Amino acid sequence: MWRDDMRELDSEAGNSEAFRQFLDDEARRIAHDMAVLRDENAHRLRGNPVPFRTLSDQGNKVGMRFSPFYYYPFLFASAFPSVPVEQLRDLALANRILLEALLLSDKRIDETRRWTPEDFFLVDSYYQKALEILFPLFPLEHAFWQETQRWFFQYARAIQKEQVRHRHRLCPYTRQEFNEISTGKVALIKTTLLAMYCLSDDSGPLASLMESQDRFLVGFQCFDDLRDWKEDLQQENF
Repeated sequence: MWRDDMRELDSEAGNSEAFRQFLDDEARRIAHDMAVLRDENAHRLRGNPVPFRTLSDQGNKVGMRFSPFYYYPFLFASAFPSVPVEQLRDLALANRILLEALLLSDKRIDETRRWTPEDFFLVDSYYQKALEILFPLFPLEHAFWQETQRWFFQYARAIQKEQVRHRHRLCPYTRQEFNEISTGKVALIKTTLLAMYCLSDDSGPLASLMESQDRFLVGFQCFDDLRDWKEDLQQENF
């Protein structure tokens, strides 16, 4: 059955407009699940169903497309054609939840105020939910978790380095340091590609894809810094 799904996905990819519509449909699914998760967090925090909006969903406005991070695994489905669509959907949700946690952490680091218990609760709840999705896919002794642990340490070191060494300081900033922080801060996003590789019956080009993602994530950070330069300058986040 899932091979039929993948053949249908491949045929849609051949039709660019149909494939974009398919991705939008998958993105709406993820956006809905994210809204439910935020509402659950709001209820647990405040005891009422009023949504706690942390980061706005792109794609809800007229004429605006969803961010690729709402359907991220489907961009690489052709490299791992044996991965079932339902598992791709699980990975897409876990990936988007992880990104939410990473963006929330990054936002809090850029602010001058101290972290609150609510901040810690939200970040932790996102990590926990993402793990709840991933745990059924891999046994605890699976190599997937060893690599995930390594990336989590890379993420923690990057956050610490940025906060301790480079916040509120104007000092020489090497390209190597920028690359280390840029790739480290979002290293957990690469767990999606690793999961697809581990779930696949195919020997996909994992090394090349990982290298491409490192380069993409550096560019993503450059774009984010360029977009926020005025705000960073005002807050002396050099």
